[in-house]
Amino acid sequence: MTKPRLTYHDVLLYESDVALFASRQWLNDATINFYLQYLTHTCAPSDTLLMDPAVVSCLLHQCEDEDEYSDLARGLELLSRRLCIIPVADNDALGGGSSHWSLLLYCDGSFRHFDSSAGHNKQAAGRVAKSFELLLQAAGRQDGDGASNRVEEVVDAPQQKNSFDCGVYVLMLAEFFSRQLEHQTSLSAYATQDRATELRQEMPDLIERLQHEETKE
Repeated sequence: MTKPRLTYHDVLLYESDVALFASRQWLNDATINFYLQYLTHTCAPSDTLLMDPAVVSCLLHQCEDEDEYSDLARGLELLSRRLCIIPVADNDALGGGSSHWSLLLYCDGSFRHFDSSAGHNKQAAGRVAKSFELLLQAAGRQDGDGASNRVEEVVDAPQQKNSFDCGVYVLMLAEFFSRQLEHQTSLSAYATQDRATELRQEMPDLIERLQHEETKE
């Protein structure tokens, strides 16, 4: 059995996952979840939820009754979340591969959708918003009632310059909002193609550092 390169909280990263950070590779669920978990445990406020792509898939394809929605909402501590950062994949099947990622943001009773390939994931984001609205209702929150009917497509969302950096743009957007960088700079100035390249280059070093910390424990 192949040994994980890194175990970080609930995330297992293998060499094949780490290799995806090399240039011109699409990121997968594991690599995206790794950085979302890293942000969760290092900088995100406690009222910010960064959702695991696998949990989003579970929400879409496995929650079928009120009890299942309630259990998931409780596990995510949804009652205490002000900001929810939700990765959106364009695949329709449970466990299916994705060719495009975008980011759905829920805050103050409304959804905003950031797509680095404008319009590509509009329908997928709508499906996630409808399921997430049911999750909010199961948590006993009323602020999201009807929110899925008015998902804002952010027309000036930063746009990727190639066909393979959509996942990296999701990570940049998640970083921007979880670190509350909107008080320091604009999203367009932060989430650039240069920053996407830098983030790819930083990931192997970050993983190696966390791996060393893991071996010391």
